[in-house]
Order: sequence, then C-alpha cells, then structure tokens
Amino acid sequence: KQKQSYAKKLQDFFDAADASNDGYLTLLEFKEALCDDKVKTWLSVMEIDVHETEEFFNVLADGDGLVSSNEFVQGILRLKGGARSQDVISIMRSNERIIRELTQVQEKCDELSNKCDSLSENCTVLKRQPTKGSVPRVRTPTVI
Repeated sequence: KQKQSYAKKLQDFFDAADASNDGYLTLLEFKEALCDDKVKTWLSVMEIDVHETEEFFNVLADGDGLVSSNEFVQGILRLKGGARSQDVISIMRSNERIIRELTQVQEKCDELSNKCDSLSENCTVLKRQPTKGSVPRVRTPTVI
C-alpha cells in the first residue's frame, strides 16, 4: 500500500511537471519542475537525489530524450534509496559478460584485419608478376 501511495505521488509530480500535457517530460520540463523549492524538498523527503539533473533525466529516459509517465514512475521506484547488493552484483555480472563479448569481437576484428593485410600484400605481389603468356616489358634505352 505504501508503494502505491508513493507511485501515486510520483504520478502527481509527473502530471504537474508535464507542462505540455502530452504525457511526456522533456529535459526542459524536468529542469523547470526541479527549480521549485517545494519540489526539491518533496524529492528530498522521498529520498530522491537529483543533483545531476541531466544525468538523472537520462537514466529515466530510454534514449529518445523523453520520459513517459511509466518510465518516470517505474524508474524512480527502482532508483529510490540505495542500490541493493544483488542489484550491484547483477550489474557487475552483466558488465563482465559484455567485456568478454567485446574482447571476442576485438579479437575477431584483429584477425580479420590481419587477413586483409595479408590479402593486400598478395595482391601487390601478383600485380608485379607477369601473367602466363604475357610479354615482359623491356625498357628501351634512352638515347642522348
């Protein structure tokens, strides 16, 4: 019940901040809402730290520069309070997996780059060699 009450307050904040009434917050709308001292106090009481406004907004947004009502409420609910140990461990595991996969991609890219270099060298050598049945070029001496 407490979570529902909290979500309702977040929705009320969102609705008040959505100056354009389009169901989305822009960064400008978000910043303007955070200029209000009452809003700052309320967010502080709700244990929401928004000192880095733009960074905080980008955490909530899904990359499109807009925060929907659902993104806002669900994002704040996830961000409320400190990170749980299992969240931190989950993030660490995901980062380790991503690093392993990126390392594999880098190794494959290096391997392909080496093959391309080798092919390029072979092409250069083949261009220099006369083909079967061709007449080698003979330089005509220059008469002075």
